[in-house]
Amino acid sequence: MKKLDFVKTLHQSMYIQAAWNFRGLLNLGFAQAIAPAVCQLFRDRRKRAECLKRHLNFFLSNPYFATYAVGACIRLEEQFQETGNPDPEQIESFKRAIGSPLASLGDSLIWGALRPAMLLVGVIIALAGTMWGPVVFLVGYNLPTLAVRIVGLNRGYALGFGVVREIASPLFNRATTALRFLAAVGLGVVASLAVDSNIGGGSAGLVYGLPVIAAIVLGRLLRASFYLVLIVCLLIFIGLGSI
Repeated sequence: MKKLDFVKTLHQSMYIQAAWNFRGLLNLGFAQAIAPAVCQLFRDRRKRAECLKRHLNFFLSNPYFATYAVGACIRLEEQFQETGNPDPEQIESFKRAIGSPLASLGDSLIWGALRPAMLLVGVIIALAGTMWGPVVFLVGYNLPTLAVRIVGLNRGYALGFGVVREIASPLFNRATTALRFLAAVGLGVVASLAVDSNIGGGSAGLVYGLPVIAAIVLGRLLRASFYLVLIVCLLIFIGLGSI
């Protein structure tokens, strides 16, 4: 894609959730996202309409990771226009098949790990007595999600069908695990500040937080469940609060 086309497609992808519906879920947003590229590919208005109509079928994915599917489908539509292969049915089957893995990956990484981790970091900064907590949360959440959109569109377009191997990379699972670990540590620190009202934003809070951080690290090394670690954290802080 040319730079201008990429910018237009990225911009349209930002609104992929703007038309949720019971029949096709994200189908209208997906068709809108690929519309700039389709208008460039198909000069004939009838073929352009046929292409967009195909992409009005059911589609569900994570709104951030959906750009992997958007970029890949644009590449496949280009190949179809140039060589006649893959045919539209293969493109549609691919789009349906990739939607669920992208949804699972994105929901786990973005909403299940990144958002709570950044929220807790923002809360800790706010409890420390500064006004930067909300800013840190907004920047820490929105910049990575914007990066996912940009990288997903680029990699999807570059790889086509090969994007399946990209999203199967263990890097995403490692990032999810690291962010959940950060969220667990953050929750422990927040608990240390909330249980004992005498703890301020200084070194005392860190002293109270050390047992929880140690418990989380130990749980991580022993590959214990994060839920078990959190229960241990709460028990420690309840005990500290009663001293």
